[in-house]
Amino acid sequence: MFVFVAVMLAGVGYSEVADNLALERRGVVVVATVLHKETAPRSGEPIDIRFVTRDGQTVETTTENYSEAEVGQRIQVVYDPMKPTRVQSADLEYDYREPAIAFGGGAVAVLVVSLFRFWSRPAEADRSTGTPG
Repeated sequence: MFVFVAVMLAGVGYSEVADNLALERRGVVVVATVLHKETAPRSGEPIDIRFVTRDGQTVETTTENYSEAEVGQRIQVVYDPMKPTRVQSADLEYDYREPAIAFGGGAVAVLVVSLFRFWSRPAEADRSTGTPG
């Protein structure tokens, strides 16, 4: 179970880092309109945005990667032409360390706990005599 959790954490971290790399390498900056924002004043609330790609495709998507946005406001975003729903605000930096540390560190921690639990479990009883082996 612990190994499964570690693999899942590592996979999510890899996905986050890959998204940032894709935006940095292929990203195109366009202007988007904020369509909807949750009313709760929490950091990282998702916003719904609409923008037109350079090839004329209209995209409506959601992002949590922005600094400030209000409904009706026009903001600059960077999107990946190969996957236009991969988007973030253009004023944010591409962050590799945070997901790598959070998810990679979490995966390593879970693996360490898993190994500790594996090696610290009591020795199995000898099946023939019933004494510890």
